[in-house]
Amino acid sequence: MYSKSYENAKKIEEHLQIIFASIATFKYKDINDNIDVYYKTISNIVSYLITLKKPNEGIPLLLNLLTIGSNNDPSILNPVYSQFLRICIYSKSFMIAKGIIEKEYGFDVSLTGIEAKDILLFYYYSGYIALILHNYRLAYTNFRTALLIPTDEPHLCQMQAAKKFSLVCCILDEVFLLESRIPIRI
Repeated sequence: MYSKSYENAKKIEEHLQIIFASIATFKYKDINDNIDVYYKTISNIVSYLITLKKPNEGIPLLLNLLTIGSNNDPSILNPVYSQFLRICIYSKSFMIAKGIIEKEYGFDVSLTGIEAKDILLFYYYSGYIALILHNYRLAYTNFRTALLIPTDEPHLCQMQAAKKFSLVCCILDEVFLLESRIPIRI
């Protein structure tokens, strides 16, 4: 039983290496017609890497792919950004993600095919990473943005963002009180 699962894991790793090599050569014109398939493939790769407990292996690939889906414009958000943050969370590579979460982004649905779910995940993961890095103001902003994104039905990330948003509000209230040196009476 163990050797069979080991063989399957080895096959998946071999397939991932082939996929990595082919995806790394993509240009926007190559994926423009099949952009949904491209994003689904990236999502599946991230899921496989997380399942194999090797999320670190996906970071260099996703760093290279971040702007391909937005025609090499780093100021336009696309679904690869949320997958990149997801893999950074699972690999505990928060400092790598720091530069990504501190920037401001625009959206171009016609260019990237981004959906509300992708934007929601980006801001939720950004808030999560900011919270871990003790950047509470950024966490507040990102969780708030995740809560304000309109969706057809409530998303699990919005419920999680609401919990973390409440926590960040309490932390910021305490920081504000300490910074302003207002005496607290109980």
